[in-house]
Amino acid sequence: MVPWRRRLRVLCGHAPSRPVSTAAAAADGAKKLSWALKAAIDGNDRAAAEAALSAGAEIEGVLDSNGYAPLLLAARRGNAALCELFLAHGAEVGSVDRDGWTAYDLANFFGHTEVADLLSARGGADSAAGTEGAADGGTGGPEDGAASLRVLHTADLHFDPPHRRVEELLPLVLEAAEAEGASLLLLAGDIFEHGRVPEAEVALFLELLGARPGLSVALLPGNHDVGIFAEVPGSGREVPPIPPNVTVLSEAEGTIKQIQLASGQRVSVW
Repeated sequence: MVPWRRRLRVLCGHAPSRPVSTAAAAADGAKKLSWALKAAIDGNDRAAAEAALSAGAEIEGVLDSNGYAPLLLAARRGNAALCELFLAHGAEVGSVDRDGWTAYDLANFFGHTEVADLLSARGGADSAAGTEGAADGGTGGPEDGAASLRVLHTADLHFDPPHRRVEELLPLVLEAAEAEGASLLLLAGDIFEHGRVPEAEVALFLELLGARPGLSVALLPGNHDVGIFAEVPGSGREVPPIPPNVTVLSEAEGTIKQIQLASGQRVSVW
């Protein structure tokens, strides 16, 4: 598990744990992916993967907690060396995830051309679901021609110093967004525990978001903090300026707002 994931889980009250099988995996009769092999894939560590395989880790009939077999997981992450290793150990190039996508589909969709070429040479394109065009903006799936978009979503952060501070948790969320290549960060529901959070905490929250101009952020406060980003006449409370890359959706009756991403892409959030 990469550092930001481990630290984020601890700060959110979850101890780091090994992957567990999903309902989809159980339904298919698949077993859990070996913890050692999963860690090797997460760390892009071929030597560790070889050691896990030598120790008996399986690569067929096993899934990680998101329903990916080792080859598909490595292809999704763009690791050609691990894909070669798994193919050499008998991984089926035509195996699919729970959405019917092959390793080639995933590599092509995420723009990993080296991996896509490798898998194509092994016959992976022959059984692909159809993701051609994904690398240059299309999804290649049912909505071919639409631009792809990566969104990081989290909710119920409940910032409330000294119990849960912006400076401790928000940098990890932003680090995760950068590490995962997200274009849009969606923070929804009870970002703050209540409307009496110190103004300095709200100011720091907006300052940290504004320091990432390449990341668009949509804020959807919940019932705990519905007015936290709005001026309330007579309250004496000042709301810091909202950074240009941040959009707040707080209308009680609901609303749809257009957000222009740093890439020039426009998305609707409601």
